[in-house]
Amino acid sequence: MGTPTEITYADIQGVVKTLMGQSAKMFTPNIEGAAKFGTAPVRAAFWAMAHTDILDDLEDIDEFTSVANYPAKRGIADSEWGAIGNTRWLLSPLGYESSSIYSCFIVGRDAYGVSKIEQGVSGSIFKPLGHGDDPLNQRCTQGWKTYYAARILNDNWMVNLKVTHS
Repeated sequence: MGTPTEITYADIQGVVKTLMGQSAKMFTPNIEGAAKFGTAPVRAAFWAMAHTDILDDLEDIDEFTSVANYPAKRGIADSEWGAIGNTRWLLSPLGYESSSIYSCFIVGRDAYGVSKIEQGVSGSIFKPLGHGDDPLNQRCTQGWKTYYAARILNDNWMVNLKVTHS
């Protein structure tokens, strides 16, 4: 995983082998094949998260299966675009890109943890015109706050595959 290039099946397989070599667990089970025209079974998979800019590069990989061609529609994530080998791809315009290099984070189950904190107050806050130090009623404010914690639990179960866009 040296100099970033356009994403290939070999790149993805290299990451899968790395994660499996570290005993990372896959997030999703197999989706068994069905006798439906144009569908294909989907392997058990790690989640891969990337920027929407690379969706055409993913689709150009021969082994790509679109969610439209999954044999069953259960268990599909909202932002899931498709599967390649043992990876299922979640795309977002908020994916990381810097200087035309895209980070594709491929992770195993329990690589990170998210904790919902029950204590404290979460919610929206609205202050109307004239509140506080606003004698001319020129400003109002609105925001939100919440308590949240996330942590990487095992660095060996996540890989940042850096790629370029075609």
